[in-house]
Amino acid sequence: MRILVISNLYPPMFLGGYELACAQITEELRVRGHQVAVLTSASAGISGESSVVRAMSLARIYEESVMSSLSERERLREWTRAAWVNDDNVAILINMIEEFNPDVVYAWNLLGIGGIGLLAALSAAGLPVVWHLEDSIPAQLCIFGGRLNALALRTLQRAAPRYVLSCSARLVAEIVSAGVQLPSKWIVCPNWVSGHAPEPRVRPLKAPFRLVHAVATAGSHKGSHLLADICAQLRMEGFSAFTLDLYGAISDPALLGTLIARFGDQINLRGALSREQLIDTYRDNPYDIFVFPTWSREPFGIAPLEAAAYGCLPIVTADCGIAEWFVDGVHLLKAERCPSAFARRIVEALESPDKTLETIQRAQRVIWRDFTVERIATVIEVILARASTGKVERTAAKVNNFARFASRLIDVLVCEHGGAIG
Repeated sequence: MRILVISNLYPPMFLGGYELACAQITEELRVRGHQVAVLTSASAGISGESSVVRAMSLARIYEESVMSSLSERERLREWTRAAWVNDDNVAILINMIEEFNPDVVYAWNLLGIGGIGLLAALSAAGLPVVWHLEDSIPAQLCIFGGRLNALALRTLQRAAPRYVLSCSARLVAEIVSAGVQLPSKWIVCPNWVSGHAPEPRVRPLKAPFRLVHAVATAGSHKGSHLLADICAQLRMEGFSAFTLDLYGAISDPALLGTLIARFGDQINLRGALSREQLIDTYRDNPYDIFVFPTWSREPFGIAPLEAAAYGCLPIVTADCGIAEWFVDGVHLLKAERCPSAFARRIVEALESPDKTLETIQRAQRVIWRDFTVERIATVIEVILARASTGKVERTAAKVNNFARFASRLIDVLVCEHGGAIG
C-alpha cells in the first residue's frame, strides 16, 4: 500500500507519546514493505529525510507564553487555524496527494494544523482515512470560545473518516460525552512496546526498594504533585528504605521546591530522557515499582506499560486508560487517586514479595506476547487495507479554493462575533 501519514509533529519534534507512537508504527509499516510518506509541520534544522515532508505550519496554541500575549480575537483566530482550517496547509496536502498518490491516509494528531479542514479536503479528494486517536482530538477540534461549536461539529461529522482507532474505551467515552459523535467505525486498539524482550524478572522486591515516576512533563495532570505525600505516607507506615527517581521536565517551580524541600534525600530528579534512554535505564538498572497517580482522563499511559515490560510493577490510577487493559492484582495494581491509597498498594506489594514477583512476571509475558509494535501493527495493517478499498478517483482542483474561502469566512466571523460562532 501507499500510505500517507499526517501528524502535527513528527520526531525528533514531538509533544509526547502521541507523536512518538506515530513514528514507531510508521517505521514498522515501512519494514513490512509499504510505501509510507509523512506530512508534518515545518521544523528548522532537520534535513535528509526523503520520506518525511516538513512543510505545514503549526499554530502557536502549544506556546503558552505566546498565546497569553495575544488579544482575545487573536487567540480565537489562532485557534481556528489550529483546529478548523489552515488554507495553506490544505494546499500543501493537495500537492502531496497529487505527488504521492496514496491509497489511504493514516491521520494522527491533527490539532494545530487545521484538522477539520484537512479531513474535509481528504473527503473531497475521495481518499479513505484511518484516524488514530491518543487524545480527545475530535472534541478539541470542535471547541471554540470554550464551548462545542455546532458548525465545526457538523463539518467534522460530514468529513469523518471511515475508521477511527482509539487507544482506550475510556477515551471513546470522553469524546462522546463531550457531544462529538462521528459516523465512523470505532476500533479500540492499545498502545505497544518495541524492542527485544528481556529475561523475566527473578529478583523479588526487598529493601531498599526503588520507585520511579517517568513522564514527558511532570505536573498535576500526571500526579507528580502527589509524590511527596505518597512518600510521607510510606514513612508513616514504617517504610523508609526507599528512593524515588523522577524522570521528565519540570515546568512548575512550586512542584520542584516541594519535592526537594520535603524529600531531597530520597527523591532524585533525573531530568528528561528520550524513550530509548529510559528503556536502557530500565534494562540496565531495574526499578521495583512504577508510581503513576495520573488523572482519570489519561487516554492510555505508555510509560507504565514500558516499565512493566522490563520488570517493574506499575501502580496506576484505577480508572485511567491503561487500567482497562490489565487486571488488578494479576498484571498490575490499581489505586484511587490519592496518596494514602497509592501508599497502601505499595506496602501491599512489599509485604507480599513472592506474589508481587508473580504479578510482574505475568505482566511481562502478556506484554511481550500481545502488546508489541509488531502485533499491533498487524491489526492496523488490516484496517488500513480495508479502508484503502474505499478510494474514489476524484479531482481535488476545487479543494484549495474551498479552503481559502473557509479561512476568510472564519476570519470575518471571529472579528464580527468574537467567539459567538455556531
